[in-house]
Amino acid sequence: MTSRTRLVAVTHCSNVLGTINPIKKIAEVVHGAGALICVDGVAFAPHRRVDVQELDVDFYVFSWYKVYGPHLAVMFGKLDLLTQMSGINHYFFKPEDVPYKFQPGNYNFELTYGLKAIPEYLTDLYDHHFPQINASVNDKYQKSFDLIADYEEGLAARLLDYLNSVEEIKIIGHTSPDSALRVPTISFIHKTLKSPDLVAEVDKENIGIRFGDFYAKKLIHDLDLEKYGGVVRVSLVHYNTPQEVDKLINAFKKVF
Repeated sequence: MTSRTRLVAVTHCSNVLGTINPIKKIAEVVHGAGALICVDGVAFAPHRRVDVQELDVDFYVFSWYKVYGPHLAVMFGKLDLLTQMSGINHYFFKPEDVPYKFQPGNYNFELTYGLKAIPEYLTDLYDHHFPQINASVNDKYQKSFDLIADYEEGLAARLLDYLNSVEEIKIIGHTSPDSALRVPTISFIHKTLKSPDLVAEVDKENIGIRFGDFYAKKLIHDLDLEKYGGVVRVSLVHYNTPQEVDKLINAFKKVF
């Protein structure tokens, strides 16, 4: 960063590595240099609770469809910054007309209304596991995401234990399932099999994993992974089961 730096854009969690970045610390450094920070939380939000006030970020964006919801995106921005920004809508909107001045048209009411189900789902998750314990809504959200993190760590451990045991496999990212370090988005390459070919074989078992750069083109290039056809990526989430992970492992065993 230099005196010319005005905006720092960073992922909260890599959609290839699965690595969780220390956003609060990064925000402190960015603000200390007089710049703003925008965080891409697409790969993080499905797995952990996002508290923009605690993180002290200026902007935060993610996709609701990754968080079990409809195909919509959301952008948080500090109100004073949004007020200063130019809009993209009609000329007669005033600077303080947030968020209307950023909308090319009206809301998609059907999809927007569908967002109501997400907080209900998180509170229901808490109530299912702790039916006798009353708590505030915020505490329920936090506890639900704690449950998700713990459960997903077990799923990741199951898969990583196998992948770590295969000599030809190189995991791209942390090899530990520790939920403090990563989410269960697990990428790897095989030293002799191309990633597209590997995925094609797993497809035959009716299991959905994918390959490529996942739009992280510079990362894949800098790690010299293009020659493999990119990485193989397994995107686990809390509604996957241990049995599904075992089925995937058995499919891998047929391939390598």
